Amino acid sequence: MEDILKKTIKLYLGEHILKRVLELGDKAFDLNPVEKEITMMSLDILPFITLKKRYSTDELNDLLNDYLAKMFSTIKKYDGIINSVIGNSILAYWDSTAHAKHACECGLESLKISKQISDNWQKKDMPELITTVGINTGNISIGNYGSEERMHFTIIGEQVNFTERLQSANKNFNTTILISEKTKSLIENEFEIEHVQEVRIKGKTEPINLYTIN
Repeated sequence: MEDILKKTIKLYLGEHILKRVLELGDKAFDLNPVEKEITMMSLDILPFITLKKRYSTDELNDLLNDYLAKMFSTIKKYDGIINSVIGNSILAYWDSTAHAKHACECGLESLKISKQISDNWQKKDMPELITTVGINTGNISIGNYGSEERMHFTIIGEQVNFTERLQSANKNFNTTILISEKTKSLIENEFEIEHVQEVRIKGKTEPINLYTIN
């Protein structure tokens, strides 16, 4: 039974939650989020929803499971933590040393693998599917939220929302990966970076620069 419980925690909640419980015991359930700087990656695939009208549920399930399995493996390869999965959208984060570099490496490899998946799907008469990525570094709150009846270990804050907005903004700039200015400042000696545009975001007094990486 103990092995089943460990497997359940690992598969449904994540290996980081299992490790936390094993290390901290009952203290793992304390409602004490902390603030820290991390790098987050939001990843989505388009236009998946429109395929529902053309393909069977079984076909779409096979495609999605193939895609998610490869994305999960890539995130794990770069020591990322999967925070949430909603449909075909993934939110992951890095809070270790060189978190921005690892997130960007993961984002670039995710795009490469996604292209390979799409090429294979097109051989089966499926349309091209494009992955878009947003990467942002900022201060967030991380920890347990909820109550003694039910809680969720997660990341919360304005920077989390901005990461997801970065990913979505790719369609406006004909890009597949966008990174924030803070992320750019941490990895500018590691990657080839291109300035995309200066934009104004609702709720921000100062314009924000967006970048892409190759």
